[in-house]
Formats: sequence, C-alpha cells, structure tokens
Amino acid sequence: MTTGAGITTPEQILVNGFTTGGDLDGSGNATFDVTGNLSDLRIGGVANVESEDVAGQYTGTATFRIVYN
Repeated sequence: MTTGAGITTPEQILVNGFTTGGDLDGSGNATFDVTGNLSDLRIGGVANVESEDVAGQYTGTATFRIVYN
C-alpha cells in the first residue's frame, strides 16, 4: 500500500501473509450459487507497518481473476 507519491520506503507498507475465508477456500477456489452470486468472499492480509512509515491514509489495488471451468 502507498501514501503520498509512494516513491520512498516510508511511503510504502508491504502487505503479505494473505488468507482466504468464507466461500473462498485456501486454494482460491469458490463456487457460485445457481443465480451466479458469490455471497461470502473474504481475503485478509498482514500489513507490515514500520515505525518510520509516514502517517496517513494508504491505498492499494487488488486484481481478481475469474476462471470458468
């Protein structure tokens, strides 16, 4: 995640240790219901906040890929 320009290390927070839950299993697989809905998608991660990180609002993006079988 980044804040400000996000260029320097104190403007960046590493996120890792991702976990899944709800209808999403540990392999990242889920099954949609008969209407095409996935009602309980949970993804978590660990934000590694360091003492030198700049205070503020941090943002990031995530990309999800849906593969139909």
